Amino acid sequence: MTTPAPTPEAITGADTETERFAPGYMAPRPVCLSLDGPAAGGALLIPTPEAREVFLHALHAPTIWHNAPYDLCCALAWWGCSRAVVGALESDLIGDTWVIQRLAIIGGLAKWTDLSLDVLHAYHGLGELPKDPEVRLNYGALLDRPLEDYTSAQIAYARDDATAVRKLYGRQHKWLTREGGIAWSDVCALTRKRVWLEACRCWGLRTDGAKLADLQRAVEKHIGTLRAQAQVPALLEDEPDNTPDPSLVRACGTGNKIRQQALVAAAYLAPRPLPLPGRPLKERVAAAVPLVPPSILTTKPRQAKDASPRKKHWHPSIKTTRSVLEESGDERLVAFAEYGSWSSLESTLPHYAAGATAPISTHWGVADSTRTTSSNPQVQNLGTDNGIRECFVPRRGHCFVSVDHGGLENATLAQFGIWYLRDRSFADFVNAGKDLHTLVASRIFGCTYAEGVELKERKHPGFSLARDAAKPIDFGAPGGAGWRRLKISAKQLQGLDWTEQQAKTYRQAWADAVPVGAKMHDWVGHCEQTDGRFTVPIPGTSIIRRNVTFCSACNNSFQSLGAVIEGVVGWEMFKERLLCLDSPLARCAMVNYVHDEFIFEVPLDIVDASAKRLETLMHAIPRRVMPDVILSSKAEAMSYWSKSARRIVLNDKLRVWPLLCARCKAPHDTPGKVCACGINGEYLSDVEAYGY
Repeated sequence: MTTPAPTPEAITGADTETERFAPGYMAPRPVCLSLDGPAAGGALLIPTPEAREVFLHALHAPTIWHNAPYDLCCALAWWGCSRAVVGALESDLIGDTWVIQRLAIIGGLAKWTDLSLDVLHAYHGLGELPKDPEVRLNYGALLDRPLEDYTSAQIAYARDDATAVRKLYGRQHKWLTREGGIAWSDVCALTRKRVWLEACRCWGLRTDGAKLADLQRAVEKHIGTLRAQAQVPALLEDEPDNTPDPSLVRACGTGNKIRQQALVAAAYLAPRPLPLPGRPLKERVAAAVPLVPPSILTTKPRQAKDASPRKKHWHPSIKTTRSVLEESGDERLVAFAEYGSWSSLESTLPHYAAGATAPISTHWGVADSTRTTSSNPQVQNLGTDNGIRECFVPRRGHCFVSVDHGGLENATLAQFGIWYLRDRSFADFVNAGKDLHTLVASRIFGCTYAEGVELKERKHPGFSLARDAAKPIDFGAPGGAGWRRLKISAKQLQGLDWTEQQAKTYRQAWADAVPVGAKMHDWVGHCEQTDGRFTVPIPGTSIIRRNVTFCSACNNSFQSLGAVIEGVVGWEMFKERLLCLDSPLARCAMVNYVHDEFIFEVPLDIVDASAKRLETLMHAIPRRVMPDVILSSKAEAMSYWSKSARRIVLNDKLRVWPLLCARCKAPHDTPGKVCACGINGEYLSDVEAYGY
């Protein structure tokens, strides 16, 4: 049963002021609690230590916070209130105005804006909310001090925040009651997801300073190679081959920003073409700005109250950030994002290097698909070849244990087929544990799936080529990519030079092999608005996404459901760690989350027990959201984060990769091989190898 949204008259606005946070101290001690609402009898400010008891009492009734995860994680860290907080979150008693606003933007109910409390306060016509840094940053000295020691400015600032949050909720409440608006259950679910992400942020990640120094030297060399690749012509579909300066990076090494913006605009306008064909590219991009989604446009910079007027009138422009490039669906932009990440890596390495002395904490955000984003510094889309992952190391006496849902998007597409298309064929295929690349390759090669499996095992050269051809199709076609885009993707990402006819044939092979995908595209086509954009639901929720492109709508069918599933899985892991003291997870901490992968820091003496428990949760929890398709995971234990890590089981127990030879300490990926020193299958224990 869906919980109705509390009325503005029945909800209590809440906020805490804390000591200053700092690296390694991202959940500082709460200093005071402010409340405003009928349960509080008006606006109240409660100092410590009384604040804890009032906080616990307030959790029995609906409360609204702004950026609740920060306040709740501070309370969890210092106030011994795990069961009360978890109970309130699971009872849908805690809402978040940040989340409500973000869902309104996703649903096309509000324009994109900064999500800080003072900006939203003004955005909703509630006037200016003063944020004096001299007051905001100096509550630490008031810890455990009586209210008489507070200045009038400190009392007013804290009370005003709780009042502002409650008033803001009053303006947002219309979205929670209108048909096609926002469901309170979705607000609470996304709040829970942001809580465990905030806990992950608080724990932070550590890095190896020596490895980062080596990487710094290697980055400069590799950027030159990628720059040459980024100088390949990147033409629009209606541009002639002799167009001057058509690459994404010029010969001098500078980025061709206007061409990047043009490709982004074309991708997000698809299937409509970029306006003004034949005109200069700059004019075409300017004409596209009013047509593209607001989420890919820059927002007006915040300006100090007393700042002098701007010399030039500000105009929005098309973003070329990594997340925008990667979500564009244009494989040229996706590939260019790698070059951009390497180019920016050199300047961001100092941020990662700080992890050698104190934990680094990323800032988690929410994309329009409700997938997570990571920034300042980003720890999610680090690439597999640049070596930055290998610089992340666990704390002493620990290792990393990683669990991921391989084939998540195939599973969610299969569930979408059952829910929306009444088609179980792909679900049966996925549940049988069959391989999509082999299926599509069999169509391309002209054989049955069973014959394809046999040819794959025999490593038949012709079938191997067909399977290579299937991969870019399998990754791009579900998201609505046509043959032209797939042809470019195959060339840039895998070096496959297809003819036009080959690209069309391979694209059709996917449609024939996976009929639920073609049906999904037709279903999305019926969701078109009058302006050529699309309105689609996020499966597994009541959230409606409006004003999206065709490709975004197609990706939404399976990517968004994956984000919903992993949000529930992450919450259950977090909850067990807090509440089940006899669980091995009680001694572990989640340190990172990468779309379908959870990475924990685990003590070396409970590696196997922790891994088995995580595997159980990764199998069982998704069925609560996606009942018809099976997901599972096999854990890997690593002495450092790496895509090269291998799952190693020795004597029926998971071991930390790599194993170290008992005599010479040489690393081994596979147990049982004779070491160069002559020892066969003798290794140090995990504690002996990595327990320093």
